[in-house]
Amino acid sequence: MSRSARVPARADDPSRSRSRRDLGTAVGIVVVLAAAIVLRFVTRSELWFDEALSVNISRVPFSELGDALRQDGAPPLFYVLLHLWTDVLGTGDVAVRALSGVISVATLPLAYFAGRRLAGRIGAWGAVLVLASSPYAIRFATETRMYALVMFLVLWGYLALRRALEAPTWSRLAVVAIVTALLVYTQYWSFYLIAVVGLGLTYAAWRGPVGDRLAARRILLAVVVGTLTLLPWLDTLWFQLGHTGTPWGEAVVPWFGFAVAMSAFAGGYVHAESWPLLLPLLVLPLLALFGAAVDARRIELDLRTRPAVR
Repeated sequence: MSRSARVPARADDPSRSRSRRDLGTAVGIVVVLAAAIVLRFVTRSELWFDEALSVNISRVPFSELGDALRQDGAPPLFYVLLHLWTDVLGTGDVAVRALSGVISVATLPLAYFAGRRLAGRIGAWGAVLVLASSPYAIRFATETRMYALVMFLVLWGYLALRRALEAPTWSRLAVVAIVTALLVYTQYWSFYLIAVVGLGLTYAAWRGPVGDRLAARRILLAVVVGTLTLLPWLDTLWFQLGHTGTPWGEAVVPWFGFAVAMSAFAGGYVHAESWPLLLPLLVLPLLALFGAAVDARRIELDLRTRPAVR
């Protein structure tokens, strides 16, 4: 054996330091993910009013679901899934909430693939960890309501749209239409998201890069087809608009709505633990919009904003 082979590695060997850092990062990711998954199935409270109503409506026969939802003001998809779920696992508090927990856990791989498309492997794990540790996502993973399903479908829709922009094949366009249909049958607020996406596609179809215009037009058509699947439900929707809603709600100015949204993302303004999270929730998007990494320790700000993020 040569003399050099017998010399032990120095304590400050960069390769050893990198290995320890990588191991620590991997352990940290595993701990965060394990805690996040457990928290999606842990809750001590009893079902609150909307949850109990969801379970009650989901247990009616499918032939009576439309009539039952005329009193609730929601589309039927989540209730159909909950009906099938409770047929197997029963209607206990833990059992009915577990549906949202499972859907929320299934959303994490979608966050990985979405993050990887935007920012490579580091961005992928960053997206997973943000969603996994989000108090907002954890809260709705523990409620028997459709909001965890909305998050799942939104991320799935993002991936489907990006793939269709790359190659607008019939199969990829069909996925866009299917996800759009599932969204409108899950939550009516999805109309706002679909409208914004539709406006963006409309602009890309007529004013975007020449090579992207055909794809944007085909995707826009797929989104329209998916939205039109709601036509058989319009009679029920029209009745719901006139007879259900949130009577305690009132109009607010946009900046107040933004403040409420940010506090909800942090975990809710009624919880003191959420307030320290507001600062990173405000700063990180601004850094993403205005900042570009110079190296591992420095960020350069550009007041014109970064085009890709904008």
